[in-house]
Amino acid sequence: MSIESSDGRNRRPPLMVETAARRAFRERRASPPARHVNLIFDSTRDELQRDGLPRVLLLSAAGFDAMLTVVVSARGAVVSGALMPKQGTRIGLRRPMLATIVLRVDSRGVISDTLVPCGPACVVVETVDGSIWESEWLTL
Repeated sequence: MSIESSDGRNRRPPLMVETAARRAFRERRASPPARHVNLIFDSTRDELQRDGLPRVLLLSAAGFDAMLTVVVSARGAVVSGALMPKQGTRIGLRRPMLATIVLRVDSRGVISDTLVPCGPACVVVETVDGSIWESEWLTL
């Protein structure tokens, strides 16, 4: 891969750009197609003013439901909540061009407080049968 400069010489793009492009194609082929998770409720879209209160997200799909609370702080967003059913279901936050952050779920289905960077994210859930579900992109 090279880029032709104005003086006629070929230059390589920055290593970070090359690495990101390779990773995007590799991840695209490696991931099975995902199904869509329905965003049932988002408190930021509610008509009431909720200054200072945590953001609440309710997501639902065949086989599971999730409730996430998001509290924004100076260090990032703290995500917690609950996942039903909890047996064998995994949940995480996918961020553009970065690794997916796994949210820890205990035996009762409670999602532990997890500090994540603010910005765009997509909720990703893997169910017991191996199905992958993704939400729309959200801004945390």
